[in-house]
Amino acid sequence: MPDAQTPPWGNDFDAEKAWTLLQNVRKDKTDLIAEKATLVGQVAELQTAIQAKADEKLEDKLAAAEKSLFVERALRKHPEAEEFLDFLTGETEDEITAKAERLAKAGKPKGDPKPDDKKGDDKKGDETPNPADLQRRPGENLTPGHGGEQTVAFDAKSIASEIISAPH
Repeated sequence: MPDAQTPPWGNDFDAEKAWTLLQNVRKDKTDLIAEKATLVGQVAELQTAIQAKADEKLEDKLAAAEKSLFVERALRKHPEAEEFLDFLTGETEDEITAKAERLAKAGKPKGDPKPDDKKGDDKKGDETPNPADLQRRPGENLTPGHGGEQTVAFDAKSIASEIISAPH
């Protein structure tokens, strides 16, 4: 029974050393709890930052998709502006459509008469042509590289009769 009399920590127990170790363990526990709280806070901040960045990227993608939709709508209204696609910029659909309209007009000559514009119909050819206009316009039978000789008018009936009357 001598074993029953021996304490579990042994015969060489030093109470002062045990107390110091116990105090150190309690301090370490307190430090670890504080460090854990700090790390949990940092993780929460990082998760918030990551979510904000993801939301920002999503907003950018949505804005790009919306702008692409606006450009497509503008091109449907003004298909002749498609060659100027790089210049269709703006923040709103109205801005993009207005630019598409201006760019579509840019490819057309400004001096073309509109279908509603009827110049000279009231006078029925009584007006003499402007000499400057005559110099700008090519003659009726002119082709590049030729002298402008008169061309023979196409007459399908005479050609058909020649083919039929030709000996076989």
